[in-house]
Amino acid sequence: MSDMERIWRTTGASLLLVMTMGCVGTNNAAHQPAEFVDPVLGMLNKGIVHLDVNIDRATNRLEELKQFPDTQDIMLQELRAIDLLGLELQQQQWVLQRNHLYFTRAEILSSKRNPDNKAQLLQEWTTHERQYQQDLDRFRQKRLDLEHKRLTVEAQLIERSLK
Repeated sequence: MSDMERIWRTTGASLLLVMTMGCVGTNNAAHQPAEFVDPVLGMLNKGIVHLDVNIDRATNRLEELKQFPDTQDIMLQELRAIDLLGLELQQQQWVLQRNHLYFTRAEILSSKRNPDNKAQLLQEWTTHERQYQQDLDRFRQKRLDLEHKRLTVEAQLIERSLK
């Protein structure tokens, strides 16, 4: 058997394996988990994925910001520190939101497995929701304060440049 024949046979066998695996995967796709059938669980799952992406991007952006060279200019140092803190706060807020969605999803799945515990699960979720809203409001206020501070420093930097 020539080298070319061996290559074709190997390629053919690989293609057959890939096609077989694809067909096997198709049969499993027909049986979606219950969490994807429930629109609320689907919404929660999409939110979790979206927040995961945002958290990863924020992590990468933080690393990029930390790589900028140092400067002797105090105002630029302050602006950079504000930007880093703002991004860290945003990332922490996204983690809080993601954790809330994980908790909510777990409560809903638990209520589906144990319908008799719905009242208790609702109470747990309501308590969690109140605390979540308070924590979220604190993050928003910190970020708003930081944004005002950044605008002030930025304006001072521009004024200095224009003098």
